[in-house]
Amino acid sequence: MNYDTAIKKSWSYILKYRFLWGLGVLAALTEGASGANFYSYSSADTPQIDQAKATEVARKTLDWISNHATFVITALIILFILSLISLFVSYCARAGLIFSIDKLESGGKINFTQAFKAGIKYFWRSLGLAFVYTFSILFCLVALMLLIFAIVMLAVGITPWLLIILIPIGIVALVGFIALLIYFNFILLFSLREIVIKNTGILKAIDNSCKLIRKKLGAIIISWLINLALGVAASMVVAIFALVIGGLLALIGVGIYFSLGVVATFVYAIPITLIFIAALILLSGIINAYFSTYWTLIYRQISDKT
Repeated sequence: MNYDTAIKKSWSYILKYRFLWGLGVLAALTEGASGANFYSYSSADTPQIDQAKATEVARKTLDWISNHATFVITALIILFILSLISLFVSYCARAGLIFSIDKLESGGKINFTQAFKAGIKYFWRSLGLAFVYTFSILFCLVALMLLIFAIVMLAVGITPWLLIILIPIGIVALVGFIALLIYFNFILLFSLREIVIKNTGILKAIDNSCKLIRKKLGAIIISWLINLALGVAASMVVAIFALVIGGLLALIGVGIYFSLGVVATFVYAIPITLIFIAALILLSGIINAYFSTYWTLIYRQISDKT
């Protein structure tokens, strides 16, 4: 495995073929960022809710919805249609990214339109793979929750001292669940590339990916750790960009407010905010395209040597 080549070549492709940026932005439409925010607070920190006021707010909300039923239904339908469009565009772009890099690696030429059209061919299989992935995780999550529930019930029903034995079992199960999530992620990464590059069906792609992972697990784990390190670095770059540029723009806005007033501040803030958001979206699209390219190159290296 030549990890250095995959890292550098991915960056080279991103710089040379800027249509990949657009595909990265579109692919990110249904890709969320995960994170954790830990905050310890006491019961005194919890806001006290006035039951009467809460009931009144709920009643007024329901009244408004019933009085504007047509508007609400129309808005929900529009949101549903937009969600379907986003889903379609995102999955086509994901497949298009993989198809593009494979085409370029094979010595071919491709552009944005050709890549997106190629991605349409793999939409249903990509979507089906995503459903299999999601339901597999949900199944494992339900199994873990049932295990935790069983541990609690045993401790309550028999003796709390049983927790001395059961808690380590629960911890092992939790660690196993996290490892399983990582394994499922490997399957998803390689199965999607099996579908696009080798034009296989969903089940065949999953089967081939499982075999590939078993044979090349060490190389894949190293690739994943590199991806993890690069992801942290990319997140830091985005955070620094957002803080520094956002802070400077905010300071300019404050200066305009004190020197020219509210109207001038709004005239400045609206376009600048839109441009700033667009820049962040573009930056996230570039990062998304980079990691998709990285994994496609890793897949090609691993599969060629298998």
